[in-house]
Amino acid sequence: QSQLAEVRARHAKGFDVEEVLFSQQQLLEWLQTNLSLTEAWYGRPNCSLIYEFLIEVAHYDGHTRYRFKELPQCRSADGYMLAFDACARAAYYKSSSNAMEMNALKVAQKCGESGIDNTVLPNVLTRSECKLIRVGHVIKHWFVRRARLQQKAALA
Repeated sequence: QSQLAEVRARHAKGFDVEEVLFSQQQLLEWLQTNLSLTEAWYGRPNCSLIYEFLIEVAHYDGHTRYRFKELPQCRSADGYMLAFDACARAAYYKSSSNAMEMNALKVAQKCGESGIDNTVLPNVLTRSECKLIRVGHVIKHWFVRRARLQQKAALA
């Protein structure tokens, strides 16, 4: 619970998406502890607790468009399995205005009609496409610098 509270606090403070969650090394340590304890208690290792923890923190990774608690779900009679409604889960990904915003500064790939066409400079850029890529690069770097300054201020 304390780790979940720490993830929530980092998210609330505006940390970068890559810094909100814990390290892979920390996760592996928790997993080993979980496996050894469940093996000692139940006679066989079980990582269900870690899986449910990952489900809960998935909301803060910057990729998941929903909280798993918001999805219709059903737990098995023994409490061991948890099933989510796949149709409801897929509905969150269908309308993606955020994806459209993310692709606004990208130039579409150009493909020829055959495999041979694709070997002869299929991605020669026009002047306006080159300008779009350069402007997008400048904007992205500006946001990265701004986020870095905000994180430094949050840590200070």
